[in-house]
Amino acid sequence: MDADLRKPRLHRLLKIANDQGLSTYLSQPGDPWPEPVKTAVPGLDLITSGPLPPNPADLLDSERFTRLEHALGELGYDHIIYDSPPVLAVADPAIMVTRMNAVLMVVQAGVTGKDALLHAVQRLQQVKGRVIGGILNQVDLDHQNYYNYGYSYKRYYAEEPREERPKSAPI
Repeated sequence: MDADLRKPRLHRLLKIANDQGLSTYLSQPGDPWPEPVKTAVPGLDLITSGPLPPNPADLLDSERFTRLEHALGELGYDHIIYDSPPVLAVADPAIMVTRMNAVLMVVQAGVTGKDALLHAVQRLQQVKGRVIGGILNQVDLDHQNYYNYGYSYKRYYAEEPREERPKSAPI
């Protein structure tokens, strides 16, 4: 579900119309809940964000959002994944995490600093979010020093002085 009601992208990535979606359902009480749309990716359905609303945090903190989550759970999906805005940018993720079973942090390689990541995890944990891991995206393997790290690691251990064993006395 594209629950980033501020800067949604999933509909563009998956080439799906975004004229109706989560924001439409949450902001207009008479509308039926949004039907998941099959994507070109086998086994992946999507509920788009819908049009940008003026009050995303209020909509995500609503009883209608809770009802939608329960309804989706009853449809038989193995997992329901919610895409949200960045944790440190707005309150939306901290609101949503109180209803989620677990959180996977998505971290942009070379951009997200260790301190920012630590602060984001702590922010979610403060509201009882269960952070279970992370995904490192946009890694440029051609310009990273992964090989050098391995080389340094091996060199570090190779340079340790070996402990001399005492020679045994002849019998």
